[in-house]
Amino acid sequence: MEEYSVMEHNLVPEHYLLSTEEAKKIMKELNIRKEQLPKIRLDDPCILFLERKYGPINEGSVIKIVRNSDITYESVVYRVTVSTVGKTYVTTGGY
Repeated sequence: MEEYSVMEHNLVPEHYLLSTEEAKKIMKELNIRKEQLPKIRLDDPCILFLERKYGPINEGSVIKIVRNSDITYESVVYRVTVSTVGKTYVTTGGY
């Protein structure tokens, strides 16, 4: 059976793993903390795909998601990775 990559589907937006420095910069620009971001589970198919590209992704990593939009051309959102649903990620780094 042929393996299918979820990232190739036209309805799945692009996902990018941000470095710690990039995440800090975004949090500062948006004037928010990581725990205020919406969550994405580490077992999400898009995160599993990113792990094949970047290696292991830790809880608390920030993911940039770029969606195509008919109105604004593209929409950028950010998510913080969590291991379980309903878990609140608390950062000790202050960003």
